[in-house]
Amino acid sequence: SKQWPTRQFKLNSLRIFVVVCGIGMANAAAATSPFLIHGSFDLVCNYGCSGAHQENINARDIVVGTHVAPINACKIRPDGKIHPQGFRRTMDSSSDPSMMPCCPKMLEIARTMEAIGLPPWPSTSDTKPAIHFGIVGSSDTWNQQRSRIQTIHDVYGTSCEEMEAAAIAT
Repeated sequence: SKQWPTRQFKLNSLRIFVVVCGIGMANAAAATSPFLIHGSFDLVCNYGCSGAHQENINARDIVVGTHVAPINACKIRPDGKIHPQGFRRTMDSSSDPSMMPCCPKMLEIARTMEAIGLPPWPSTSDTKPAIHFGIVGSSDTWNQQRSRIQTIHDVYGTSCEEMEAAAIAT
């Protein structure tokens, strides 16, 4: 599509699909849905920029999602407390709709990379990025207010937040 540039390729035996969807859940869902419905891929990988929810995560560090939490899919009670609702993805009532697990195989690969270590970013001296594993909050809202970010972290246990993964994961 002209609107969303795509690439399809194989890496070893994995069939991989890449789409540049732009910012936000609506774009991510619109760009990936046709390929997820009609395509045959082993891996769809979401990556991009995010905002840290933990003090120990620095600029240029990498956060690998163990789960995705759709942080806008919630009820805000009259007392202001957040009650996560999530997205129901299956008829299985035992799955937690407020947390979507990430691919175990990709987590294994990322943990191998963590053990090996990463080289410094090209634009920095010898600062190597740290790899963090944790919950990625995802919404169509760019949260910048420190108290709001802290509340999201407290409710969901998020390491960071971005604006596309929940749409792709569902």
